[in-house]
Amino acid sequence: MLDVGCGRGDLVMRLRQSGVRAFGLEVEPRYVKSGEILDQLYSDDFPIIGLAGPDGRSPFPNDYFDWVVSFQVLEHVRELEPVAREMSRVLRPGGSTVHILPARYRVVEPHYSLPFVHWLPKSPVRARFISMLMRLGVRPAVMQDHDHATITASIYRYSNEETFYRTPSRIAGYFKSAGLRMDGPRATKALLKSRLPKWPVPAMLVSPLMNWLWTTVVCARKPASQE
Repeated sequence: MLDVGCGRGDLVMRLRQSGVRAFGLEVEPRYVKSGEILDQLYSDDFPIIGLAGPDGRSPFPNDYFDWVVSFQVLEHVRELEPVAREMSRVLRPGGSTVHILPARYRVVEPHYSLPFVHWLPKSPVRARFISMLMRLGVRPAVMQDHDHATITASIYRYSNEETFYRTPSRIAGYFKSAGLRMDGPRATKALLKSRLPKWPVPAMLVSPLMNWLWTTVVCARKPASQE
C-alpha cells in the first residue's frame, strides 16, 4: 500500500505494525527526513517514505502497489492530473485507489473553520469576505492572538496557495484520463459507513449530496490487463 501525502509516516507505521507492506510518498523533504526511522525499523527494497519529484514522480516502479490511498491530501494538490497519472503508473493492474478529502461545497472550510470562503473566487473579493466575517465576530480556528489584518492576510494566502477544491466529477475526470475506472458503489459504501452509519436514508439520495457538501470519497481501480 502507498499512502500519498503521508506526512511523517504515522499511518505507514501503523500499517507496518499490523503486517502490511506499506510505503509513503511526500513532497516535503523535512517529513521524509523525520520518517527515516522507519527505514531503520523495517528494511525494504525502497525507502519506506519516498520523496516526490516536482512533477509528482515517485521512486517506486511501475505496477507495484495493490492499493494507493490518501487522506485529506488532494485538496492541497495544485496540479492533480500528473498526480493521477503517477498513481496509475505505480498501481498494479486490478489494484485500487481510495481518496478522502473535504468536499468542494462544504459550508465551513475545515483548515481555518470559516464558512463559504473557499466558495469564492481567488481574488480580492475573498480577502474582503474574510475581513468582513471577522468584523462580524466569526473568528477562525487559528491565529487567535494575531491582529485582524495579519489573520486576514494569512488565511487569504493559505486559501489561495494551499487549497484547491474540486467537485467529485472534476476529480473523477482526472482519474479517468489517467486510465483508471471509477468505482462509484465502493465510494458510496465507504461514505455511508464513515458518515451515516445509523441514518435511515436511501443511499441513492444521500451519497451524491454528502459527496458534494461534506466529505468527498473517490474510489477507482486500474483495469486488469484482460479487461
